[in-house]
Amino acid sequence: VEALLNYGDGVVIVLVMTLYLRTSRDLEHTLWAIVGAGGILASLAVYQQLTGGVDQTFGGFSRVELRNIYDRTAGFRSEGPVSANYFALILVAVVPLAVERLLHARRARTRWLAAAIVGVSVAAIVFTYSRGGLVALAMCCVPMLVWVPRGRLIPMLFTGGLAAVALAVFVLPADYMERVRALTQVVAATQGD
Repeated sequence: VEALLNYGDGVVIVLVMTLYLRTSRDLEHTLWAIVGAGGILASLAVYQQLTGGVDQTFGGFSRVELRNIYDRTAGFRSEGPVSANYFALILVAVVPLAVERLLHARRARTRWLAAAIVGVSVAAIVFTYSRGGLVALAMCCVPMLVWVPRGRLIPMLFTGGLAAVALAVFVLPADYMERVRALTQVVAATQGD
């Protein structure tokens, strides 16, 4: 019964979206709504982490929990309105949509907004300390390279690389790399160790 109800929820969502999305303008508005909501949630999480305001929850939309990062080291992980890992995966879904808006928005102002949302979403993914979110983000980057028109690929890779370096230098938490190094245990496990 539970599986049937979950399936029914999915059917209702698809029907509502199908009835609503009749034109490309409807799709554009929907994309901006998703990207905007993700950008707001990501901005709250980044603000919390950078200011140390972990007691502010913004009405439950941006929570932070003291949880294990690696070994016996604990740290504050951004959870958004759900949990750290699910929040990271939600933001991973926002990133390619924001990149699409960055590439196809009509006005420069909206392209800058999309670029800012990409940056703040990636930073928020980092603050979740979610290894699964990091792997999913890396896997999303591969097909996103196909979307970029050939003339824009090199400048976008250069700009993205600079942004990644800036993120690593100025925003990356000290314990983050230790948490990411735990992914090497997966490789060891597949080799039988």
